[in-house]
Amino acid sequence: MLLEVNADLKDFSIQNISTRLSASFWNSWLYWNRPEEGDIFIDGLYSNMDSQWIKLRLKNIIYKCWLVLNKTLIIKAWPILTNKITNLNAIVQMKTADSSTWLTNNTVSQTVSS
Repeated sequence: MLLEVNADLKDFSIQNISTRLSASFWNSWLYWNRPEEGDIFIDGLYSNMDSQWIKLRLKNIIYKCWLVLNKTLIIKAWPILTNKITNLNAIVQMKTADSSTWLTNNTVSQTVSS
């Protein structure tokens, strides 16, 4: 499963400095702090800040019944420039392993402003 966030991220990048990314399903923002909340499913987090996407790949595993998963996903990026945010339009999509869009009617569009 692949979660894609599509937005124009070029204005966030700092020249000659790599942007670091971290993702967690727990509200402490620390990866693997509570794996039973959902971090156990995170396989990788990828981005090209000179491009227009952030991709979160989830593992293809079966989890046990009655596992209570957190409903919030936090993606942190640092260092970034934030003074250029006016109205950033972001589209969030879930895709299957073969990259076909899953639940195309549930594509979410968000506006981020500073």
